[in-house]
Amino acid sequence: MSAVHSAKTTEKNLEAENLEVEHLEVESSEIERAETQRHDILLSQNLQNEDHSSHQQVFSQNTGQNKSHNPHRNTNYLRHRQKTGFVTNCANFNATRLNQLHAQPKNMSHDYQSYPPHTVSERVFMTTLLKHTVIALAIIVPLAMYSAFASTEGGETQVQPVTSVDAVNLSEYTGTWYEIARFPMYFQRKCASDVTATYSLNIKAGVKGGLDASASELTNADVESVGVLNACKKANGEMMQANGLATPANQTGSELKVTFLPKWLRWLPFGKADYWVLDLADDYSHALVGTPDRKYLWILSRTPNMTQSAYDSLTETARMQGFDTTQLKITKHSNQASTLVND
Repeated sequence: MSAVHSAKTTEKNLEAENLEVEHLEVESSEIERAETQRHDILLSQNLQNEDHSSHQQVFSQNTGQNKSHNPHRNTNYLRHRQKTGFVTNCANFNATRLNQLHAQPKNMSHDYQSYPPHTVSERVFMTTLLKHTVIALAIIVPLAMYSAFASTEGGETQVQPVTSVDAVNLSEYTGTWYEIARFPMYFQRKCASDVTATYSLNIKAGVKGGLDASASELTNADVESVGVLNACKKANGEMMQANGLATPANQTGSELKVTFLPKWLRWLPFGKADYWVLDLADDYSHALVGTPDRKYLWILSRTPNMTQSAYDSLTETARMQGFDTTQLKITKHSNQASTLVND
């Protein structure tokens, strides 16, 4: 009887223990589910401004706090969980769940809220904007300063705008000029030597004396236009000419508009080129002529040659106004050993 009684008692004890274990497993499962939900919510909030490593640290801290405050986390309980493999399974479940959250932040189940969109703090945004602005200024400012300067043979000097001389007496400017040097240009491509330009006045009607008036008696206001006759010798020795017309663009006579269109087309608003006198000797013995866009440049003289010092002075003026004087080509003239002569 004692043996039977002892066996029944042992059986009851085992059943009670099994019930207790099942109760603990159910209770632990609910606790773990609640903890997992709490961890996921905390994780979704921290993902806004923290990287992956920060999320793992917060997750570990929260898990440790929950373990320390959970009354079920005593030694016997944990030992029992380790025997059943429940602790390892929970760890695997948490790691898997965390990877799923990172891999698919917008496709979570209905039990969890979706992650809010990633935002950048105002402080970080302003810092980045300021940094990029400083870098842009560091590049733009030196370029803007450099553009105001040009390199010359004597060093870096400030480039002056193209300016004409203060005044030109058109009556004294008339006559024949010999080309000493020029920039290469298309419409003079056939000119091999002996390039000249001859200017004549067209006086306005009603001016006293007309063409017979002396240069001292005429003013620029009396001049209606200036006739232009360009001539040169081609490589085969043949002479060629071009007739044009220049009209004053201002009262000083230093800026004109020149056209070589046929007479019956000269009324058209296009086809007129700038002709600016950039430098002029007091005795009208030599002149520097160019265009404000710096594409064309001529050095002229009343004789078929020029002294080297006068030439150097004119080229320096052109260089100071931004012309690339290395493009100048010396013009040859018949019966002249050299176009440039020593002083």
